[in-house]
Amino acid sequence: MSKRIRRFASKGHRRTVFIFAGFFVFCIIGAVMYFFVIRENPEAALYRLKNSELESRIEKGTKTVYIASEYIPKGTVLERGMTAETQLLTESAGFISEADFGGVALIDIDTGTELTKNLFGYTSEENVCKEIEYEIGDIPGNIKAGDYVDIRIRYPDGTDYIVLSKKQMGESDMRQNKVLFSVNEREILLMDSAVTDAGIYDGTIIYPAKYAAPSSSPASTVNYVPSLSTCELMKSIPEAKPFFSAFDYEKRVKLEESLKGFMNAGGQKVSSGRDTSSYDIGGSAWD
Repeated sequence: MSKRIRRFASKGHRRTVFIFAGFFVFCIIGAVMYFFVIRENPEAALYRLKNSELESRIEKGTKTVYIASEYIPKGTVLERGMTAETQLLTESAGFISEADFGGVALIDIDTGTELTKNLFGYTSEENVCKEIEYEIGDIPGNIKAGDYVDIRIRYPDGTDYIVLSKKQMGESDMRQNKVLFSVNEREILLMDSAVTDAGIYDGTIIYPAKYAAPSSSPASTVNYVPSLSTCELMKSIPEAKPFFSAFDYEKRVKLEESLKGFMNAGGQKVSSGRDTSSYDIGGSAWD
């Protein structure tokens, strides 16, 4: 009898041990699942939080930015068709908006450039452009509407100056040597003076010089000095003042003296520019 009880107790003991062992293993598995599956790893939680914050910043900081879809030369009035939109993550407030179209490019702008407000001028009289048709010297056959050119003036003594820099040829009757340009107030006065010079000094021509690669060629520097009366008129344009100092007056006086000496040596005359008469060289054309 005692053997049976001992045998039974032995079986019950083993069963109890198995139950406790199984429960212990179950607890271990549960703990593992809790720490590695159910409860998120602290590092993973931190990563998820930072990722959420970054997504929020990206959503709030993404702006519509305009880029130049074509080459925009200095002095060009910005139009919507010259730009394309792109999304950019930035906190800068310096990019242009819809309200900024109509501004005038202050420098040459390459294709693909992100357009910012400091690249354009808006209210200055100097930057308000107008379309004007000019009649100039013979236009070479390789120049057509849309090309970029310098407008130059060449005097009979061979001196040559740039009047307008990197202007786009507009649609016009080039067979009649007429060209259309978008010009600001300072450029209008420069062209008026150059046209007058061509009428005063016999043999003077105004002609275009084409840019072979406008997108990679910087604009030339305007070095033409207009007549003394035009220089005086330009002083009324605040933005033009830096271009016309006392030194420019001296350059103009020297230019006229050189032309008079050259033409006097050849026995030529200079038109007065005020009527159809002419007079012998012996004084400034603006006397």
